[in-house]
Amino acid sequence: MKLGRFRSAGQWFGLLVSAVLLVLIVRKAQDLPAAGQAIRDADGRWLLAGAMLYLLTFLPRGMRWGRLLAGVRTIPLRHLTEVEAIGFMANNVLPFRLGEVVRAYTIGRKAKLPVTTAFATIVMERLCDGLALVLTLAVISLFYPFPDWVKRGGGLAALLFLGAAVFLALLAYRRDAARSLVAVCTRPVPAPLAGKIATLLDQFDRGLHLLRSPLDAAMVAALSALIWVVEFGVYLCVLAAFAGPIQQALGRPIPLHDALLLMILVNFGSIIPSGPAYVGTFQAVAIAVLTGVSHLSEPVAFSYSWVLWATMVVPIVAVGFICLAAEQVSLGSLVRVRGDEVRWQAERDR
Repeated sequence: MKLGRFRSAGQWFGLLVSAVLLVLIVRKAQDLPAAGQAIRDADGRWLLAGAMLYLLTFLPRGMRWGRLLAGVRTIPLRHLTEVEAIGFMANNVLPFRLGEVVRAYTIGRKAKLPVTTAFATIVMERLCDGLALVLTLAVISLFYPFPDWVKRGGGLAALLFLGAAVFLALLAYRRDAARSLVAVCTRPVPAPLAGKIATLLDQFDRGLHLLRSPLDAAMVAALSALIWVVEFGVYLCVLAAFAGPIQQALGRPIPLHDALLLMILVNFGSIIPSGPAYVGTFQAVAIAVLTGVSHLSEPVAFSYSWVLWATMVVPIVAVGFICLAAEQVSLGSLVRVRGDEVRWQAERDR
């Protein structure tokens, strides 16, 4: 019951954050007719290319997930990419990142895989993505003088992801030390809850085989790099679509390193609690980078942020619902799954 209340409070808090940011974004747009004109002037062909390129990222995403699951079960690439699409769709239409739970449950149901193991590999995916972005930010910061707020934000994200990486490495190589650390951290919580956390930790450990396999680690690192190279292409496509408005506002294109910073910080912004599809946080971070770093005008930055968001959200929501329909289950039935039911299903399927 307490977990349910916490989740409900988190959902309302995320919605509040999105609502406040949306109000601030619209107020700061300054000239909404100019923003609308910038959208009308955008080249739709580049936007279509960007949408197709974003959908293409799900092929290496599926390949990477298959590598993470290789030590547990071999799953066809088609199934992995379909479930990836379902999970991303659910993240975009549901609050509180419930798409991760939906994805773990769906692949567990489809491949008769323990759900906690599947969820562990999803955490590993997120960790790989975060470390790739942190590393990229560290490299480009050596060559380009970004504002202090960028460096502070990047440093905070780096601490978060590096801390998670250290703990997972500890769990993989020094399991007893990791369990002792968790025991110390959970000492203030009630004994039944601490016991459940310890049990989940044992099940979670099964999904961390990657850290014990150098070959899988190298393949996952290479696929992570490919994913972000392709996704960077999406940002460049949308920038190309807005080439006219940007040229008119700035007198020059957006530099590549600014576009790379935009991609990194927008993805870091997804950590901030928000409503479905990261509405508000996505636009706020994108506008902050475009105006504060690239010095783009507010109306054009406002337009670009919304079109980029739509380019990355609308296609995967459509594809995700198609894949979900092929599974012959409803999104509502997946959302209603509670933690105990997920664990029971995982044990039964295993």
